[in-house]
Amino acid sequence: MSQEVKLQLRLPVDVRDWLKAESKSRDRSMNGQMVAFLRGLMEEAKKNLNQ
Repeated sequence: MSQEVKLQLRLPVDVRDWLKAESKSRDRSMNGQMVAFLRGLMEEAKKNLNQ
């Protein structure tokens, strides 16, 4: 079972607007889009450590 934590986040309006548009274009919630972006960054970081 996946564990989750609740996180309150403050974003600049332009970042929020960009995230909202990205989420809509990918048919995801804003939360789902943030998780997808962060997972992608995690994978890139892992690859860079192994080089």
